[in-house]
Amino acid sequence: MAAMVNLDLPRFLPTKAYSYLAALLPGLFFEISVMLANPQLVSRLLADFQEVFSLARYLTLAAALFLAFVIGNGFMVGITLVQRFLIHVYRLGAYIWTQLCSLLLAPLTLCLLKNPLQRRPKIRAALVRLNRYAVLRQFPGYGNLKAIDRCMYEFARELVRTKYGINPENIRPDEWPILFVTLAKPSPEESRGSTLMIATHAAGWCGLAATRFAPALEHRYYVAFCLLMIACGLFHDFYVAYRFGNVKANRMLNLRGLIRELRSVPKGAGHQLDTNTES
Repeated sequence: MAAMVNLDLPRFLPTKAYSYLAALLPGLFFEISVMLANPQLVSRLLADFQEVFSLARYLTLAAALFLAFVIGNGFMVGITLVQRFLIHVYRLGAYIWTQLCSLLLAPLTLCLLKNPLQRRPKIRAALVRLNRYAVLRQFPGYGNLKAIDRCMYEFARELVRTKYGINPENIRPDEWPILFVTLAKPSPEESRGSTLMIATHAAGWCGLAATRFAPALEHRYYVAFCLLMIACGLFHDFYVAYRFGNVKANRMLNLRGLIRELRSVPKGAGHQLDTNTES
C-alpha cells in the first residue's frame, strides 16, 4: 500500500516567507485575469513600460511579481481590518442578545410558566428550556470558565517554575490573571486565522476588481466563483471574530499558548530547578 504524504507547506517554509508567498496569490489572480480577458490593455501597458524603463525580460517579470505582491498584500490588509470590525460586531451583538434575554426573554417565559393555561407538557417543557437558556445566557460559560481557569493556573505554575525559575508560591493570587495573558500569546495563525483562507478571501475581491479593467470578466461563472471565495472568506473571518469575541474561546487560546510554551521547555528542566533549589 502506498504511503500517503501530507504536505504541510507552513512547516517547510518560514512563517514570513509563507506569508509573502500567500500575498502573491491574490495579486497574481488579479493580473492573470486581466491579462487573459484584456490582452490589449496588458500589451499596451508593457509597451509603455519598456519604452520608459527599457528593462530586460527578467526585470519586467520581477516588476510584475512585485506589483502582484503589492496588490495582494493591500487586499489582505483590508481583510484583517474586516476581521477586527467583525470582532466588535460580534461583541456588540452578544451584548445586545444577553440584555434581551435578561430583560425580555427570561421574564416573559417565567410569566408564561405561571399562567395556568400553559398546562400542556410539550409547551411547558419548551418554555422551561427557553427560560433556562435565557437565565444561563446571562452567565455564558460560567462553569466551563472556572475549569479553564484551573487548567491555566496549573500550566502557568509549571511554566514559571520550569522556564523562568520562579517559585509559584511567591506569586500572589491577584497576579495570576495577568500572567495568564502575558506568559504566552496566541500564534499568528490563531490571531488572524488561516493565511491561505485570508489569501482566498482577498483573491475573491481582486477578481471583482479585475472586472473593472476587463469587462469580459463580467461573466456569471467568473463572478460566481469570486463571490464563492468571498463567502468562504467571510465565514472564516466570522470564525476568527468568534474566537476573540467569545470569552470561553478566547481563554482557550491563552490555554493553548501556555501548553505550547510549556511543551517548548527542555525535558528535565524542572528536575534541575528542583535540585538547584534544594542545594
